[in-house]
Amino acid sequence: MSAFAVTGCAPDPKKSLETTCMDSFKLSLKDPDSIHMVANLGDRGVTDDKVNGFWLRYKAKNSYGAFDSKNVYCIIKSDGTAAQDDAYENLAVIKEENSLLSAQIRGMRAGKTRGDTNWGNTETLAKHTVFDSVDKLQIMNFYEPCPLEKKGLSPEC
Repeated sequence: MSAFAVTGCAPDPKKSLETTCMDSFKLSLKDPDSIHMVANLGDRGVTDDKVNGFWLRYKAKNSYGAFDSKNVYCIIKSDGTAAQDDAYENLAVIKEENSLLSAQIRGMRAGKTRGDTNWGNTETLAKHTVFDSVDKLQIMNFYEPCPLEKKGLSPEC
């Protein structure tokens, strides 16, 4: 008779959501054992009723041996664990870029030129904001920057 029993694949109750999220992607890193959590960034100012998750900031060694910090979005799964959600991260980049482009368009309508502001490459800036910055995201503010009845009536719309 065996002295132990196989219990299945139930989540480890001692592991935090942050740890289970990091476990979901750490094997894709150059040095998986070097990863450690920096902070749980929460929702970063974005509330989405359809998605239950949080932004996580971590540090890990890069290919040069130096530590690099990055952000990932962790979705909370029905079994009580968390895992990286690439699709939500990509959506966040697209929405952040759209927000930046909307701000540029409002600036151009107000008479500003490219030289007046530091617009830069919106895709690069959006990726930096989502993955490298700890700032709150603006990604939900681009949908309707001006009410429909005011469109075209003022320079900021």
